[in-house]
Amino acid sequence: MPDRERARILAIVSASLIVGLLYGLGGLSLYLRANYLSMTPTASPVQAPSEPAQSDQAEVPTSYPTITAAVPTSGPLDGSSPTLYPTMTPRPGV
Repeated sequence: MPDRERARILAIVSASLIVGLLYGLGGLSLYLRANYLSMTPTASPVQAPSEPAQSDQAEVPTSYPTITAAVPTSGPLDGSSPTLYPTMTPRPGV
């Protein structure tokens, strides 16, 4: 038998063994999961963003807390104060 034919047969047998082994391991894992694992909790279904939120508890809107400075701050005379960190949150009254 020539080497080329022998290599072709060896490749077919090797590929068949690998595929068979993968199918066997998959079947074994399905069997073990069905017989030996308890039921795992599943995630709740995801809502579409356009649907209103369904909740068991009524949501109460929270008001913004009042911020009082313990020490008076010194700033420009016109009453505006510099923003220390840039933010996208608008300041009240602006």
